[in-house]
Amino acid sequence: MRHTFLVIFLLISINCIAQNRVVSDFIENHNTALSLYFYPSTLRMINLERNVEFDEMIRGIKKARFFRLDSGQVTKDDLRKFRDELS
Repeated sequence: MRHTFLVIFLLISINCIAQNRVVSDFIENHNTALSLYFYPSTLRMINLERNVEFDEMIRGIKKARFFRLDSGQVTKDDLRKFRDELS
C-alpha cells in the first residue's frame, strides 16, 4: 500500500514529455490492476470543501494518471529503477 502512494505521488508531479514516456513504458511492462486518468476538472470535483491549498496544488496539472500495481509482480528494485528514471 505504501508503494502505491509513492507511485501516485510521483505521477502527480509529472509535467514533462520525457517523464510521461517513462511512466507509459513502466505501465506497459507491468500489469496494472487499475488505471485511472484525472484532468483538472475532475480533480477540482474532489475538493468538496473548497480548500484553497488543494486548488493551488493542482493548478499546474494537465493530466494525472493513477494506477495500482500488483504487488506480487513489482519488486522494490522495479520501483527504485522507476524513481531513478523519473529524476
